[in-house]
Amino acid sequence: MPIVIRTGWLTGIRAVERDLRKGRDALRNPDQLTIVTSKGYQGSLASSVELADAGMMKFLNTNMTGLNICYALQILETF
Repeated sequence: MPIVIRTGWLTGIRAVERDLRKGRDALRNPDQLTIVTSKGYQGSLASSVELADAGMMKFLNTNMTGLNICYALQILETF
């Protein structure tokens, strides 16, 4: 099953939320979309959001700049 992962800061996710929702609705299975962001997202895509936080930086061996990407890579490795 193909998977789509979108990472970004909360403001960026909100800016493209409508497009992401349309894209998710077009997928065979909405679980194919995972959105990684580092802030508390609350919106229509909440079921597709994985939240990263500063406490994960040491485990992921990264800083805040790379946190979302490193977390997204970890999610991909589970598939």
